[in-house]
Amino acid sequence: MNRIYLFCILMTPLTLVLPAQPSNRDNATSDNLVLNGDFESGVKRPTGWDMPDNLTIFWEKNPSLTDLSQEKCIRIDTDVYMKDWELRKKELKENPNAPPWSKTPTSGKKYDTIGGNDGVSFYSAPIPVKKGKSYTLCVDVRSDQPHATPKVFIKGYTLHKGEMRVIYKTYLNCRLNGAAWQHFEQTFSPTEKTPNVTEMRVMIFAYWTPGEYFFDNVKIFESNP
Repeated sequence: MNRIYLFCILMTPLTLVLPAQPSNRDNATSDNLVLNGDFESGVKRPTGWDMPDNLTIFWEKNPSLTDLSQEKCIRIDTDVYMKDWELRKKELKENPNAPPWSKTPTSGKKYDTIGGNDGVSFYSAPIPVKKGKSYTLCVDVRSDQPHATPKVFIKGYTLHKGEMRVIYKTYLNCRLNGAAWQHFEQTFSPTEKTPNVTEMRVMIFAYWTPGEYFFDNVKIFESNP
């Protein structure tokens, strides 16, 4: 008789905390578990993160800072036609060093953009998880769509039949109110109901409304007992 494995993915939205002003952008510490969560290090890509496709995902200078600053952030553009994104994915699969190219200007109701369909995801490197430990996720976000709700997911993994599988998922709902940088944070406990989780990854996610979204200072700290 074949043994049947049942994996239950826990999906719980995190309650956000939204101060009137963004958090101190220089307040990073060595306790941050997210490698290069401020996106400052790297050559062709931010160290510890996926490779940007330079059509929907860009690693670039923070546009809100002066020209003298070198601070970087992630910009996600969801106002891109799905057909352009599919072509870009195919191109990068065949040639990972393919040069960037300009998107087609969009029009109409934009349901045929990536923001109206799959959305754009950007992953961190895996982070080890301690059983029984709670964590606090923090992120700074802004957008040209002042009332959109981008998200930052935490996905928890376990090893099953030689591959890592997602068995835990939760997210921080970044409900924006205006165009300025806003700070969001919340705690989560990946092994509370799914004790087999051994590692987690951050997934930055933007979708509707089609537009530009900026993410910076992604941090995960062990919460105090």
